[in-house]
Formats: sequence, structure tokens, C-alpha cells
Amino acid sequence: MFFILSKLLFFLINPIVWVLSLIVTGLLLKKRKEAFYLSAAILLFIFSNAGIFQFVSKKWEIESLPADSVKKHYTYAVVLGGMASGNTENGKMLFGESIDRILQAIILYKQGKIDTIFITGGSGLVWGQSKKEAPIIRKFCTDMGVKENCILIEDQSRNTHENAIMTKALLNSCQGRILLITSAFHMRRSMGCFKKSGFEFDILSTNPLCRNQLYLDDYFIPKTEIIEKWGILLKEITGSIVYKLAGYI
Repeated sequence: MFFILSKLLFFLINPIVWVLSLIVTGLLLKKRKEAFYLSAAILLFIFSNAGIFQFVSKKWEIESLPADSVKKHYTYAVVLGGMASGNTENGKMLFGESIDRILQAIILYKQGKIDTIFITGGSGLVWGQSKKEAPIIRKFCTDMGVKENCILIEDQSRNTHENAIMTKALLNSCQGRILLITSAFHMRRSMGCFKKSGFEFDILSTNPLCRNQLYLDDYFIPKTEIIEKWGILLKEITGSIVYKLAGYI
């Protein structure tokens, strides 16, 4: 039930849903239409403005450093899912920007800084639980030259809380240093869940939402990709609040 309710909540906090709701409300009302249209326009400007987003995302995200910044040796790199899915029509893998999570792990493996890549992630879909992500990423790793016996997977978890719980169940008796790898926007919630599960680990954040440099037009010209990024960021902030209330972090 929590899993389904969380999906509904994440839909409702999408900025586009807010904007469309204001427009539809304005269309349905006979009076004060202009107030709703103006509110929709203001929200659309805020959520498409790269300057505003940059300010907020920098406050939220955990600093992202390159793999070369890792100086220690780790027994496991625990990599959280949310990177890829399978195309049911042609069988090919579909990757998102978060594929950087596993790319950084592969780089560290090839540099001899980690022994084993542990991939945690089943399916985050309400329907289609048979389409598991971890096996897809495992095949990607082997295609990239990682030895199969240096890859472990957990493919039953559906969210970050379950990532931590099920990873702990599989690595509970294992000894060694752990490096937790996930996206910069996702690291706060991940750290909370894995600490709650009793892990001790270092972190490596990847693919930050915020950019290193903004230009003048970023503060005045709306950017459609910023709306999508706001959806991701709001999902993480809301998710962390809900996880805190639920006792997951």
C-alpha cells in the first residue's frame, strides 16, 4: 500500500500537474479566471527558470566528485537502481542520465579500487514487476568487461527503503569496506536508509541535476528541461520527508 500511495503522491507533486490544474480550474470557473491563469503563468516561469532551480538544487544535492577522487580500496560498490529499463519491442536496454551511477562503479573496478559491484534494484513500476533492472545492468557490466564473478545483484526491491533492507540481508555476514553510489539528488535519502539499516559506508555521488555554470539567458528564458528536473528534485525532497515520517530514515 505504501508503495502505491507513494507513486500517487509523486504524481501529484509534479509541477506540470499544478500548472494544468490551475488552467483547468480557470476554464471551469465563471469568475476570477485571470487569477488562476496568472498563477499558472507564474508557476510555469518559476519551474522553468534555470537560475532558481540551480539555487535550490545546490542546497539539496550532495557534492558530486569524479571517480578519480576515490583514494581508498573497497570490497563492495553498492550501486542503486533507477538507471535503465528494457525495451519490450526490441529487447534493447534504455538508459537514462542516472546510468552514470554504474559507469562510475565500472571505472573504479577497472582502476582496481573496488572488488565487487553490488547492484540493487528490481522494478519501480506499479505494473510490470517482472521487468527487473538489476539483471539488465549486470549484463551491461559484463559487456563492459567486468568479470561476472565480480558482480552481485538484488532484484526484488521496489524503492530506496527496500534497496537498503534487501542489500543488508544479502551482505549482512560479509566483511569489508562499502562505497555507496547513487545520483547526487538521490544521495540524501539513500544515506538515511542505509544508515538506518546498520550500514557503515563512504559515498560517491554522480550525475548532479545542477550545472557548474549558468549563463545570462538561464535567468530569463524558460527551459523545458528544468521543469523535468524540478519533478525529480521535488520527488526526492518529498520522498525524504515521507521516509522520515515513516521511520525509514
